[in-house]
Amino acid sequence: MSFTFTISAGVRQSGLLSPWLFSVYMDVLINGLRNAGFGCKLAQRFCGCLLYADDIVLMAHSLNAIRQCVYVM
Repeated sequence: MSFTFTISAGVRQSGLLSPWLFSVYMDVLINGLRNAGFGCKLAQRFCGCLLYADDIVLMAHSLNAIRQCVYVM
């Protein structure tokens, strides 16, 4: 148990803005990966990361490329 504390900034979980703000944030990261040229392409489409809820899977052809993806993020 810890002491109680107040949160004065941020977005509540299950708040109306949470999904929208998360998608805006993730869109910037996905575009950063695409523009940096990292990740995989499948049928000429960028598939460098898969997103589901709050999970992210980075995909690349080598371990070094994965490391570079993490630095972009």
